[in-house]
Amino acid sequence: MVRTYKKKQNKPEVSEEDIAKAMKAVQDGISLRVAADLFGMHYSALFYRLKKGKVGRDNPNNDGIDNPNNDESNRPTANTSKCYGSKYTTQQVFTADQETMLTKYIIKCSELNYGLTYRQVRQLAYEYAKRLGSKIPNSWEENKTSGIDWLKSFMKRQPTLTLRKPENTSLARATAFNKANVTEFFDNYERALKSGEFTADKIYNVDETGVSTVVQAPNVVAKLGARQVGQAVSGERGSMITMCMIINAVGNTVPPAFVFPRAKFHDSMLFGAPPGSLGLVNSPKSGWMIGPLFLEVLKHIKKHTHCSKDNKIIVVMDNHESHCSIDAVVYAKENGMVLVTFPPHCSHRLQPLAIESTSILCY
Repeated sequence: MVRTYKKKQNKPEVSEEDIAKAMKAVQDGISLRVAADLFGMHYSALFYRLKKGKVGRDNPNNDGIDNPNNDESNRPTANTSKCYGSKYTTQQVFTADQETMLTKYIIKCSELNYGLTYRQVRQLAYEYAKRLGSKIPNSWEENKTSGIDWLKSFMKRQPTLTLRKPENTSLARATAFNKANVTEFFDNYERALKSGEFTADKIYNVDETGVSTVVQAPNVVAKLGARQVGQAVSGERGSMITMCMIINAVGNTVPPAFVFPRAKFHDSMLFGAPPGSLGLVNSPKSGWMIGPLFLEVLKHIKKHTHCSKDNKIIVVMDNHESHCSIDAVVYAKENGMVLVTFPPHCSHRLQPLAIESTSILCY
């Protein structure tokens, strides 16, 4: 089957709406040729569309449809009880409504974090067709699954579907993101907005991500057939560094903060970092964010935003334990920072600041 057929002639296309109107006109008693001329169709094309409508899946045993003499008294009448999504309906398994229901089910599975693979969609289509009693190709019966050609065509007919790489989502995240938790968060956020006059440039989002000290090597040209190709880097595995980003609702940023797995901080660690970046250290074995370090991040935010009790800002962040220490909460309250946290295990859906993992080179 040709999946990407290109037409060799540029004939004017007749829309499905005009074809449906022409078929309806024939049903109402208008001559086949007159209806075809009225809607810009060739009469034979209209004849065969009416024929398919009558001897299609609704009337598989009706073989008295041929009308070689174009006898108007014996012209076919359209049976529009089933509507297919394409004008090429001879081999189409599902109707347009059935394909829409199948699409909704696939999207629903994806939204529940149980998305279907190509193989699972093909098996589902086969079982769906068997349950509906639809006429299916012999290859479907032999393989107990639909064909890859059908799947590719189905994906083209359904523009709302696409193939995506899913993110691993734990059951805790899947179950925590619910209406009650989300409603509670937005209620808290609404109260925070009403507590002062906050414009978009005074609403900040804080988020951390881990980055590696080793840059991923690019593809290189090497000898054909070589089993191993190496590339010199600063380390094979590298160490993880926490990068804390602060961005407001209009897109302006506060210089980021970095947490290094070191005992002492050196200025050389920020070589190549954005001007004004904050460098912090945790311990020689850990580059994680902890409570005392997050307090330094809040001081860093105050330094660049000049917030105070008379000039408040909102800081939206996740509720990691390092963000919720007593010292951090007290400092934020005394310096005009209104802290709003996301519900547990919901930041993957509610976090405005989606930071992609990047690689940086540190000395």
